Amino acid sequence: MHLKSLLPLLFLSGVFSFSPFGVPSTRHSVTLSIKSKLNKSPDDASPIPFLPTTSPSPLLPIDIYPSCTITTSSSTFHIGTPCDNSISICYFDNSLDSLIPLEEKDVEFDSVVSVASKVIEEEFGEDLQLVRSCGVLTLCGEIDWEEDEEEDENDKDGEDDEEEVEMLLAFEYDGREYNVVRMVDPVMLVGEEGEGGEVRLIGEGREDVLEEIEKIFVEEGM
Repeated sequence: MHLKSLLPLLFLSGVFSFSPFGVPSTRHSVTLSIKSKLNKSPDDASPIPFLPTTSPSPLLPIDIYPSCTITTSSSTFHIGTPCDNSISICYFDNSLDSLIPLEEKDVEFDSVVSVASKVIEEEFGEDLQLVRSCGVLTLCGEIDWEEDEEEDENDKDGEDDEEEVEMLLAFEYDGREYNVVRMVDPVMLVGEEGEGGEVRLIGEGREDVLEEIEKIFVEEGM
């Protein structure tokens, strides 16, 4: 199963993947690579909590497995993947023949997330919990994701601008059917370390930083 690319949405939330962003920056590049140093994190590194970009916030902190740090003359950036399953709530658009992710800016976002949380609780009890974490929604708990071999073969013919996902459940709200899906490809989050040692997710308006960080990743072969 495929989901219309989340990159434009995630790009603005301190999140990126290794494929091209497709979101050109209109800002001047900060060129981190000129005076930057990339340090890979050890495999047994402890998780790092990322705080929401702003405080107070309705979003919760998110724990990430650190992949590396990038140190510049003025900042330290931490990059890693969520410890819990990264998910999206989406709906099917017949005109595009694709699943469309619900965005936080959408009017119905809060209501749909609340309904999804209740549906997951009814279906799985206390074993699984939807968390409105910063950067990306996550599922806390263990779950066995069923693999469909026939669908996997069909997915190989998917378009490059689509993300592979696995279905968890579907529910209806306000006359529309929504799907809770897990993103199969790793979601990378970027956080900036503050003076007190806390790490905050990079927010909207930092596209130039994210682009330069991706360039450094490519140069280092990560």
